[in-house]
Amino acid sequence: MKKLLPLLLILLPFFASAQTDALASIRKHYQETKASVALAKDGEEGALYCNQLVQNVYKASWRAVGTFHKSLTFWFDDQPGMACDEVNGNEACHLQFIIEDAKVSAGGWYSEFLFDRGVLIFAYLITDTGELRFYWQNGNLIRFQKDEKLMDIKENESRAAALEVWKAGQDFRKMYISLFLE
Repeated sequence: MKKLLPLLLILLPFFASAQTDALASIRKHYQETKASVALAKDGEEGALYCNQLVQNVYKASWRAVGTFHKSLTFWFDDQPGMACDEVNGNEACHLQFIIEDAKVSAGGWYSEFLFDRGVLIFAYLITDTGELRFYWQNGNLIRFQKDEKLMDIKENESRAAALEVWKAGQDFRKMYISLFLE
């Protein structure tokens, strides 16, 4: 054990550096994707493609809910069904970004899910309780922020929240595949 401690102390900065690099890479990809979304909204050639699903398009009042309107917007970098990584089981490799926006009488929520070649790497949520940010690398949670506070990713509450958001992102990814690729 005594021989292992110096080795851990030597390797610790490398692990911290790798996480910092991963966070920087995710943030860069987020900024580039948001810029591509803005270009697409302006009708620029070469920007991302977009499909949108809308529930209750004309915002009629729903029984026991009142006002209800929800949209899911899928952003992707090539037409669905074009050459991809099907061989590796990643038929959603063109998926870049999903936005969920919901308004109900009592409030609403807003979520963004960022993908890198179809793999979830970041989620941003605005809820009644504040803002949440989740960062993943190779499917593992590497950072969780609640508002401006950095949360301990080893705590059960943080892990449970991250798992719930991860599952939501995966469900939206499956929806993208079933709606636009099958």
